[in-house]
Amino acid sequence: MVMMTDEALLARLDALEARVRELEDEREIRSLLGWYAYYADGMHDDQWLDLWTEDGVYDLSIGRWEGKARLRAFITDPAVHHKPGFYGHTLHLQGPNLVVAIDGDEAVATGYNVLLHETANVPSALRIGGNRWRFRRVDGRWLMAERRHRSVGEPEFASNLTHGTV
Repeated sequence: MVMMTDEALLARLDALEARVRELEDEREIRSLLGWYAYYADGMHDDQWLDLWTEDGVYDLSIGRWEGKARLRAFITDPAVHHKPGFYGHTLHLQGPNLVVAIDGDEAVATGYNVLLHETANVPSALRIGGNRWRFRRVDGRWLMAERRHRSVGEPEFASNLTHGTV
């Protein structure tokens, strides 16, 4: 059996704690994306808004909404999320291929997504593409700082999925 010095043991413990913290952070980020979808699909607008930083950005090729007031306008828009037949008939699916990079209180995740909509018992894809998410830890809690979505076939689709650094 190899004996370790106190310093070596403390260094190993510190490294282990850092790895566990990163796994816990990634788990929280993945859960946050799950709640994002559930709240969007279930008309839980206030809970959906609580997932965002105050300066959060929602960037789709069809528009860009910045800050909580604009995010509220987006999620409650009667021509979009609040239109008849939308709630209870959509599924926001985040792909299982999500890649997450964490650096302190900042994180980036990229992955595919599909927005399904059901009409007369027939599901169809409203949007298929990729997301680049930015997250920020605020008061000990991970929040969404930005979602940038580009649909398959758009010029920026592939570059949106470039993971890079935080």
